[in-house]
Amino acid sequence: CVDHHALMLEAMRQVLSLGYRRPALALSSTVDQLVEGRFSAGMIIGQQALPEKDRLPRFDKQEGEEGFQRFRSWMREHRPDVLLTLHRDLKGWLERLSYRVPEDVGLVDLEHNSAYADWASMEQRNDLSGEAAVDLVVSMLHNNESGVPAFPRSILGSSHWMSGTTVRSQIGTTGGAKKSRK
Repeated sequence: CVDHHALMLEAMRQVLSLGYRRPALALSSTVDQLVEGRFSAGMIIGQQALPEKDRLPRFDKQEGEEGFQRFRSWMREHRPDVLLTLHRDLKGWLERLSYRVPEDVGLVDLEHNSAYADWASMEQRNDLSGEAAVDLVVSMLHNNESGVPAFPRSILGSSHWMSGTTVRSQIGTTGGAKKSRK
């Protein structure tokens, strides 16, 4: 699979190079647990380049009206200037709160999807992960190996940044999330 930790470090490097100063991870704890906390861990390490006051906590994305109300409160309290997420419905939530993307808040999709090709995103190259998995199975068959290996191996692939319209350079602008919203 993709190296989710390295993916977050690269995403952070990219948003910081654009001049964002209050990036935040908006991700459900369920998704983060599926990858053993690698998204959160990468974010925490990526935030080390920021002053402590700008190291924002992860927003634990949940569905429904209650999730939206928690998001509203979290946005008011922490005022991120860019969100890194897998939850594309956050764009609608931001618009509902009268935030403009990317003028007020940037959005980065942590897994590029061609249906959202205009978003800034991280291309995970899942096709290469599939190829690596097939290679591993073929190798096991050639070596008469079956079942769960005594010493499991993993192959972590790299990802890369894809520019998009959901972020913009903050250099030379006041940028950032506005304080007063609905």
